[in-house]
Amino acid sequence: MRDMQRVELAADLNAREKATLGHTHGAAVRRVVVVDDADEIRMRLAALVQGHPELEVVGQSGSVIEALHLIDTLAHDALVLDLQLSDGSGLDLLQALRSRPTRPQIIVLTNYPLPKYRARCLQLGADHFLDKTFEFEQVANLLRGADCPVPKHNTREPRGRQPHARMTQLLGRLSYQTMDVPQDALCADIAALAAQICATPRACIQMLDSDRHWYFGASGWSAQERAAARTFATAVAAHQGMHSHLSTTPDLRFYGGVPVPASAKHVRAVLCVVDDVVRTLSADAVAALQALGRQLDSLLEFRQLALDLQRVDEQRSRAERRLVNAALRDPLTGLSNRRAFDFGFERALLTGQRLGRPLACLSLDLDSFKTVNDCYGHASGDRLLREVAQRLREPLRKSDLIARMGGDEFALILSNVASPEHVLAVAHSLIERLSAPFDFGCLRIEIGGCIGISRCPVDGHDAATLMGQADIALYRAKAAGRNQARFFDCAMLAIALDPLADGSP
Repeated sequence: MRDMQRVELAADLNAREKATLGHTHGAAVRRVVVVDDADEIRMRLAALVQGHPELEVVGQSGSVIEALHLIDTLAHDALVLDLQLSDGSGLDLLQALRSRPTRPQIIVLTNYPLPKYRARCLQLGADHFLDKTFEFEQVANLLRGADCPVPKHNTREPRGRQPHARMTQLLGRLSYQTMDVPQDALCADIAALAAQICATPRACIQMLDSDRHWYFGASGWSAQERAAARTFATAVAAHQGMHSHLSTTPDLRFYGGVPVPASAKHVRAVLCVVDDVVRTLSADAVAALQALGRQLDSLLEFRQLALDLQRVDEQRSRAERRLVNAALRDPLTGLSNRRAFDFGFERALLTGQRLGRPLACLSLDLDSFKTVNDCYGHASGDRLLREVAQRLREPLRKSDLIARMGGDEFALILSNVASPEHVLAVAHSLIERLSAPFDFGCLRIEIGGCIGISRCPVDGHDAATLMGQADIALYRAKAAGRNQARFFDCAMLAIALDPLADGSP
């Protein structure tokens, strides 16, 4: 009975805390809408907000259209917004909100904390502009109105993190990746312009590293021409300036090249013009060729910067996924943990209510698991739990949710269920899977499980109520014997509230 009473108390704990917060602290609960196209970021934000009883996430969205619908229909005090959404930009949402007479507190949380985006967001009415990687934890402080080091309406980058300084650091640390890249139109235009200015039939961009030579604009060159050009390019790199060569190769009698950039200690490329006759270049042509070399240097710098920033963005994304996974996954089984289950349950309820689709909540407990731990040790118990998690996960749909709540307790959400018979069939299938023996080499373990079931909207509409009712149904299923499944009904609640109904003294 004490376990059931604790279940009932836990079922409405969050509701009572938030309902009494205004009386306890003199302030109402702040309702937050989260708009981000990444599921894991929305889950992480919800988990962050959940840690503060004075805050509550009332809606989540990944698109502009759905976000506008939530803003129009849900009472809310604050909006946490990403710039990159599935059907547009967060700037579109800010623009739409700008014309409204009243608006919530708006916090922009982005992976692209550039000054131009910061200035534009603040101009459109955002209150704060945060870097998603480095300032994520400050969201809760800003929502609570706590002091935060991020200044409001500040269009300057924090010291030490200005884009130019960051780019310089990246370029100094990472090697150039200009080899083996496809020829693009701009490189071709530079080579063509060099040939036109110098009045030569051909021009070429030669890329060099320690052991390779790569060409842009040298299609159709013979092996002899390529070999001669490579020798000349090496000489240009050694002289660190404009250099001309005469060749005995019939189709490449003249070669003139400038290093790119001309002042660099380590030449990455050479811009050259070639001719099939012996000739010289005028001073104006040499100056123009050097100017084109500087333009080519800017192009290569930009290309490398784009590659570096792409790599950094990928590293940031991987780091975020690792953080989310660590916060929302059970480390033993790899299933969702209690925090992720609570978030997923709320999301499933919102989706089901909006689309009119029923769902079922299943509370599952293993039979005889304590005996396994006592007889075979905790290592065998952990191995068993991992296998149990795999068996439970296999028959579920992608839209269903399964989590390990602790010990040998699991919880499932079946979305868009067709009928009670369908739910019961799934429950019996899970029990049948658990009843099959677990073979671990010379160790053979037989267990089972019981399941309690509650349904939305039949039994309730909020997660705490439905989870508590599923736990009560589980208690009655275990009282009936091994490998049982029971739906919740009101009679069970009456028994749970009567301390003498089950023969307790």
